[in-house]
Amino acid sequence: MPVFTGLAIVMALAATGAFVARLLKQPLLLGYAIVGGLLSLSGFAAQPQIKELLQFSGQIGVTLLLFLVGLELPVTDLKHVGKNVIIAGVGQVVITMLLGLGVSYLLGWDIVSGSFIGLGLAFSSTIVVIKILTEKKDLSSLYGKLTIGFLIIQDFIAIGVLVFLSGTSNLPMTIIKGIALIFVSIWVSSKILPKITIWLGKSPEMLFIGAIGWCLGIAAIVSSPLIGFSVELGGFLAGLALAQSSQHLQISSRVKPLRDFFLTLFFVSLGASVTLGQWSTIWVSVLVLSGFVLFVKPLITMLILKILGYSHRVSFMSAVSLSQISEFSLLLAALTNSHLLALMAMVGLITMVASNYLVVYSNKIFRFFKFKKSHNELTNNELLTNHIVLIGHNRVGNLLRPVLQGLERQLVVVDFDPAVIEELKDEENLKVIYGDMADEDLYEELNLKKAELIVSTVPDCEDNLLLLEYLKRDKTPPITVLLASNSLDAETLYKSGADLVVVPHSVGGEYLASVLAKHGLDREHIRKMR
Repeated sequence: MPVFTGLAIVMALAATGAFVARLLKQPLLLGYAIVGGLLSLSGFAAQPQIKELLQFSGQIGVTLLLFLVGLELPVTDLKHVGKNVIIAGVGQVVITMLLGLGVSYLLGWDIVSGSFIGLGLAFSSTIVVIKILTEKKDLSSLYGKLTIGFLIIQDFIAIGVLVFLSGTSNLPMTIIKGIALIFVSIWVSSKILPKITIWLGKSPEMLFIGAIGWCLGIAAIVSSPLIGFSVELGGFLAGLALAQSSQHLQISSRVKPLRDFFLTLFFVSLGASVTLGQWSTIWVSVLVLSGFVLFVKPLITMLILKILGYSHRVSFMSAVSLSQISEFSLLLAALTNSHLLALMAMVGLITMVASNYLVVYSNKIFRFFKFKKSHNELTNNELLTNHIVLIGHNRVGNLLRPVLQGLERQLVVVDFDPAVIEELKDEENLKVIYGDMADEDLYEELNLKKAELIVSTVPDCEDNLLLLEYLKRDKTPPITVLLASNSLDAETLYKSGADLVVVPHSVGGEYLASVLAKHGLDREHIRKMR
């Protein structure tokens, strides 16, 4: 069969699978994988041209995927994730790997295969997690930032492992090459690429073609016999080198559609990689290891975060977000044999789909397994009464704080940014608490029912509704002033009992309208408004 005809059939079936998945409200990748499985059963995927097409397209898809991971993962982010996140991230990877190795050994896998499996289970998918958190609008929450910190640590560990495994035949030379690649990437990203990307950025088409050429060129060089690492690792290093450029967001937005095209074929190839013969021998391992990733791995993460002092909710939400395996897990399996790759492919598909639901419904799951608070926490709550609570010391909160401090009440500022806590800790007549607005444990600590005024500068409607729902349990709730992103959210919050809801864009528009109505086109008066 001609390659073009085969590609047309595969893409048409993938589109059909995606349509059915969306109709059933399932993740699209599940539709792609099922199509791959059907192609495998029919024997279509076994044809040499189709098999080569899927393998080649899948490799390009993963290379572009890791290019974007590197592009959106600046090395400087390591300075901001915090000591606790580094400890927790490394601890989670080590403990999960060791337990995964033990479970794999009990399932009949040898020590070497079990080591690859355990390590693969320890990593979580940056792309899947960021996509889900973005859709939930939780990237800026405390648990969202914590989760991203975990992913950064995991990605750098995974890259280190891949560098090591790509050249284990000559370990000293592998280490030298790896260190040299890192230093060259840092030097190129700071000295050469910024000027080139600024010039290319004058034309969107040139920027796109230049970025793709850079990605594939570096991948080819890194995978050449002289260097000897994988193509996918080359894609990551190419992205990492561009991460510091001012055009990295534009590059990312333009490469994503091309990545999605090849990743569609990648997930089809994943589904096609598992034959009936393989499934009959690994189905027990697939189910057990999937359960390990979905339940045991989050429990490990949650316990580590609790030991480090994070609240029940933040620990739970962060742990659930990491309940899938990573693209790196599949690359590790690909370094071994087709049997292990088939196992990790099935575990990946199951956990990526299931974790989507766990994260989407994580709030409801957490409330179902509601944790009891300690006696000490409840006793400490009585220290706060007739106070004012300001949630979110952002641009709006920063302007409000001096006014609220002048109301002759104890002011409590809540924020999940450690820098804000550090900045305000020495302020007089001010209590500063590190926490997430969506954490009901925090409501008890703040003794919100005894407050006189609560101001939330967090525009997340779901978080504000959770706050209002909590306050409704009291007959005389405090005055609540909230922010909303749009008028529809404002109406929803008013119906739920908010006393005042401010929509910043509306307020800004009304103010600008009043300035123009009063001064018209008088440039001097308008400039005085500066």
